[in-house]
Amino acid sequence: MFRVKLNVPLFVLAIIGVVLYFGVNQWYLSKGETDMDNAETKPKISREAAESAALNWYKAYFASAEPKLSRTILNADRNMNTFIGKNNLDKTYNDTFGNKYPRTFWEVELRPENGSDHKMFVRVATESAEVIGWEETTASGVITTGAGTDDEIRLEGEKALTRAGYNPNDFTYEWVENKNILGQVTGSESRFISHSQRIEGAVLSLKVAVVNGKTTTLLPYFETPQSFKTWMSGQERSAAIMSLASVVLTGILGLVALIFVIVNEKKPGSPGA
Repeated sequence: MFRVKLNVPLFVLAIIGVVLYFGVNQWYLSKGETDMDNAETKPKISREAAESAALNWYKAYFASAEPKLSRTILNADRNMNTFIGKNNLDKTYNDTFGNKYPRTFWEVELRPENGSDHKMFVRVATESAEVIGWEETTASGVITTGAGTDDEIRLEGEKALTRAGYNPNDFTYEWVENKNILGQVTGSESRFISHSQRIEGAVLSLKVAVVNGKTTTLLPYFETPQSFKTWMSGQERSAAIMSLASVVLTGILGLVALIFVIVNEKKPGSPGA
């Protein structure tokens, strides 16, 4: 009768490897969980209603033919959600800014009918179908920045702020360079910084871009404090280290298991020995 001989060391090693692999990954995932993962993801406004709102806004704002719908997704600002979750600011944020700057929103991607490679991403509130921001990019993802002086961009931006219901007197205009964690310049942007709307050091900012006298980007976001950015960089480094450690651990366990198999096969009395 054929009997399967259990290789106890190999079996124990396999169990340890499985437990370590899934345990480490689950621990890291639980650390990185943000508020969006726990948030209610069923919006009151349907996808179709969000698309209709975005199309109507585009036709009215740009006074042009109806663009083509490309895709629509439910999205969120994970950076700000992480900041809110880390500092236990859920209720404070929701009570103060939840309606004007919802943490979850529909993002509708539109393309013009004229064959241009530009794309327009329109953010629509999930509770009211209100357009809360928009951003134009090229097909390659590069942000479309408008030709014009700072004064021209500021003046047109202030008009757009007024049309969108903001008080320009509550904002200061500035042009800034964006840098990565190494301090390297990755791009630049024009934005308006609020004097009064902030939460635990995170300040309301409005990213703007002007092309041919038209504001093609007006995107609200909260600029988080440097201390949080430093913490986030540490989390990203930890994620990279954990990912590498996971791969290395899996490789080591596989190699050790293979050695056990080879040694077991070569023992005297083993089949084929």
